[in-house]
Amino acid sequence: MKKFTRAQALHAAKLLRIRNPEFSLADFLYGMNVELEHQDVTHGSLLKSAKIAYAHLRESPLYYKYLRKMETELERLPRRKR
Repeated sequence: MKKFTRAQALHAAKLLRIRNPEFSLADFLYGMNVELEHQDVTHGSLLKSAKIAYAHLRESPLYYKYLRKMETELERLPRRKR
């Protein structure tokens, strides 16, 4: 699966005019890469992925930290039978 780079995250932040955010570039980059999971929406677009990540991080600068924690906890649970 494609992943965005730090340079691409910096470029997206510049395009979106993100200044003095309450979140780190690493969190923004992580979020952009998480949003690539939604290919039906982003189609792998740098700008679409960045906009979604930025919206989540504006809601809460800890958004992706909590998402990581939740996903880790879910992995520990037994899988449902299908």
